Amino acid sequence: MGRATVVLWVAISDVIGSTVRSLALFIHHLARIPARYLVAIGVVYSLVLLGVGPFTTFLLSAAMNSAGIGTLTQSNVGTMMSEPIPLLLVLASATAIVLATFLASAALFAVADLQFSNAVPSLKTFCTKVTASMRTMWRIESLLLAAVMCVMAPLAGFALFAPLTSGIAIPPFVVREFLKTDLGALGWHAAAVVLLYLYFRTTLIFPISVVTGTRPARSFLHSLTATHKGGVRLAVVLGTAYAITWLFSRLAIELSGRAVDALSSTLPRNVLETAAAVSVSLLATASATLFAFILVAHARTATGLPINSAPVTLRRHAARRRRRFPIRRIAVLGAVAGAAFISTSGAALAMTDSQAIIVAHRGYDTGGVENTIAGLEAAAAFTPDYVEVDIQQTADGGFVASHDTNLLVLAGENKNISDMTTEQVTSTTVQMKGNSDNIPTLVDYALRAKALEIPLMIELKMNGGEQAGFVPDLLGELEGIDALQQNIYHSLSQSVVEEIKELHPELRVGLIVGMAYGEPQNVNCDFYTVEQASYTTEFVRKAHAKEREVYVWTVNDERDMRRFLRDGADGLVTDQPAVAEQQRDRVWSGDAYVSGDAVDTMLSEDAWR
Repeated sequence: MGRATVVLWVAISDVIGSTVRSLALFIHHLARIPARYLVAIGVVYSLVLLGVGPFTTFLLSAAMNSAGIGTLTQSNVGTMMSEPIPLLLVLASATAIVLATFLASAALFAVADLQFSNAVPSLKTFCTKVTASMRTMWRIESLLLAAVMCVMAPLAGFALFAPLTSGIAIPPFVVREFLKTDLGALGWHAAAVVLLYLYFRTTLIFPISVVTGTRPARSFLHSLTATHKGGVRLAVVLGTAYAITWLFSRLAIELSGRAVDALSSTLPRNVLETAAAVSVSLLATASATLFAFILVAHARTATGLPINSAPVTLRRHAARRRRRFPIRRIAVLGAVAGAAFISTSGAALAMTDSQAIIVAHRGYDTGGVENTIAGLEAAAAFTPDYVEVDIQQTADGGFVASHDTNLLVLAGENKNISDMTTEQVTSTTVQMKGNSDNIPTLVDYALRAKALEIPLMIELKMNGGEQAGFVPDLLGELEGIDALQQNIYHSLSQSVVEEIKELHPELRVGLIVGMAYGEPQNVNCDFYTVEQASYTTEFVRKAHAKEREVYVWTVNDERDMRRFLRDGADGLVTDQPAVAEQQRDRVWSGDAYVSGDAVDTMLSEDAWR
């Protein structure tokens, strides 16, 4: 064994040993948090989740009402933000979210700091420290910290300290577009690594401010220095803790779900699911506290403060105290977890009476490039209810099947379809996932689908270069080949949807809902195609009240498929039609409860989702 190998092995052993000792110390402190601190954390989290959370929703709804907007979308958000009263209400909602996030984090970091500083447990001391921390945050530079904690952290996959914004994520349909090509996937993962790195370098800002009372700008510099000098050790500790808590979270969900499955025939399912979700939320609360101890310990080390290895107790008979306090700790943390569950979890999944449709998204791109004849034929092998296809207009008025308005990603040509003739577009070769094909015309695509006896869900995609008569011309081409009535249609454009319904009231037409919040839009349509990041059970309920169906796109995860179907969605638009059909068969088995429903529900609310 060479000298370099020995040195490397010693360094690795040192890091592993240091990580194990550090985690043991943190867990030791975590297990001995005084009950009064747990009560304080419970009060703070209950205030945040049950008070501030609904209040911020109320403010956003008030802003929408003030602007006369029933549904907030990417197209009208600018209009709402340009009016003074709605803008002030939105800013008030954002401020409440930031302050609530700071308060919840300050509570956890204050408890950890008091434990490490050898302070006698005291609610007065806790409140003083939290108040001082909040006062320190009242700085203009805290806007950067707010962005880090409320936005960057959830995007980086670490939302334990962001209870009100934990659901923030890049919409799945955006991710899919990056992953269509190897180069796009490489760029996406590189961006994810950069985001995670930036969050890591700033992760000690708040803990250092709580520990030392310094303003965020100074804590930012300390965080950069600390994560540079001791970055490897901190990264290893955080990574190990992440892996452990993630595994325990999944194990707890699986065991709780199995318990619900086993007892569902003897006890009320709502009660069982609530108990299971509370137990999982309890573990999430413990995980957040553990990470608070890790970050505060490194913050104290970075600022030259000692770390007490033995938590102070109030009573002389510590052993007797330790025997009694676990029950109280569990009760208090259970209350915190219950608050989290009540504030985030929807009603139990319920059976509906209708079968959902399965739509193959742009064909089947594993068997052929999306929106090509090969992709259509590959999808037809799975016999989906519909195959979705995107249609655009070319410069000479023709219609072609393509999602991308620019051909750079799939064809390597920086050309817009709206600037090209139909012949130029159809002679272009597109490549994706090892497959290649030419872009087909609408007529060729529709004729092949007709021959395969596969109805289409046709999206009229607006690329900005549409000519007068765009809608009637497209429908006329389909009518000319007797391929109009068997298909269904949808579009992001409300005017296009209403024009189709005006020209052909008998056709089934839907409005595509991308990023939206609030009521289903009041449009003359038969269904909504909702992006899964904007999907809510409330949206489905209100759409059904309007006698309109809801299809969810693009759903590729089995858990999400089951959850949406059990929740009453009328269809799934997916890249995995075979998997979706299997999950539909499983969900629509006719049983009041399907084994695994509880696991699906808890995974959708899990802190590590």
